[in-house]
Amino acid sequence: MWNLFSKKNFTVYVKTGDRLGMGTDDTISVVLQDESGLRSGKCQLDNLLSNDFESGRLDSFQIAIEDGNFGDPVYLELHRDKFGFHDDEWYCEFVRVLSEKTNQVHMFPIHRWVRAGCPIKVKEDDAVLPQDDENVIQRQEELQRKRDIYVPAFKEATGMIMVLNEYPVGCDHEFLSAK
Repeated sequence: MWNLFSKKNFTVYVKTGDRLGMGTDDTISVVLQDESGLRSGKCQLDNLLSNDFESGRLDSFQIAIEDGNFGDPVYLELHRDKFGFHDDEWYCEFVRVLSEKTNQVHMFPIHRWVRAGCPIKVKEDDAVLPQDDENVIQRQEELQRKRDIYVPAFKEATGMIMVLNEYPVGCDHEFLSAK
């Protein structure tokens, strides 16, 4: 039997984008990693009888990590697993983790669409130049998706460069205009 005092308790705050269509009903979970490399299990974020992750909301969740040696988180993996037949898109602004033991707040800026089945791994206070990014494969996949969406084409008659493809649902351009 585990000892209640050996658990590390955290409050996880998740901010969903505030534009129409940025929320989701899909299953959202996180994995935390501390500075020594210890990883939590996959913690599902769900408040009973609550409609979590709606547009513009800041939701909070309580999670407990069994390993008493787990330190403060420095990395976060954010997962979205498809729920049902409808493929919701979800835009996450940030995830903030409060350690109840140390009372320290750890900020993980996301500022992007979270695709089902494609976890996003970010470092605390993540703001790195592309050449310094530790998650090279993740960055390359994101760039390739953007290249696939925004295919340029030269219109000879006008001399203008246009984008060939129609923008898909959940594409960043839909939310660039003012509210």
